[in-house]
Amino acid sequence: MTLGPRIDVLHTPTLMASNEAIALASQLNSDTLEDWTYLVDADPNTGKAWIEVIDEDGVFISYM
Repeated sequence: MTLGPRIDVLHTPTLMASNEAIALASQLNSDTLEDWTYLVDADPNTGKAWIEVIDEDGVFISYM
């Protein structure tokens, strides 16, 4: 089976303020119907962050 490119190759991840990323990841984790997990990856030097998308098997899918 041939898979296409990862979504982060096609889509540039969105950097946001860490508190915004935490709030969004929290909402996504509570609203998701699948067993995916959304984790905040923050840079303590800049205060910016993006969200990692992890599938139900614990495999990294993409940044969003």
